[in-house]
Amino acid sequence: MNGVSTRVTGVMPPGFDVEDAHIEIWQPVQLDPANRQNRGSHFLNLVARLKPGVSFAQAEAELAQLVARWPETVPNAHTPSPDNHPFFLTDLQETLIGNVRPALMLLLGPWASCC
Repeated sequence: MNGVSTRVTGVMPPGFDVEDAHIEIWQPVQLDPANRQNRGSHFLNLVARLKPGVSFAQAEAELAQLVARWPETVPNAHTPSPDNHPFFLTDLQETLIGNVRPALMLLLGPWASCC
């Protein structure tokens, strides 16, 4: 890609899109171990699965604890805050499907377990 040898790790089906962003290529973030204090990547969004048996509320509570301990864990570093750079969790399925879930359930019929 752009003259650099790149390993393809996956291919999404035609038309796949998240939040109508029209992104054509995703690349893994490559962190520089020599620049561990760089906290300027505010454009990043993370997508993760909850561990089986962990509720959304438990994940939110753990995130709140991590943010509260941030100043002592990473002293003299840029600290997330509700006003400037919040950390928050959201349900990706709810974000993507939102209020069209009933229509999807009707259209998909017996295959609606995905929604």
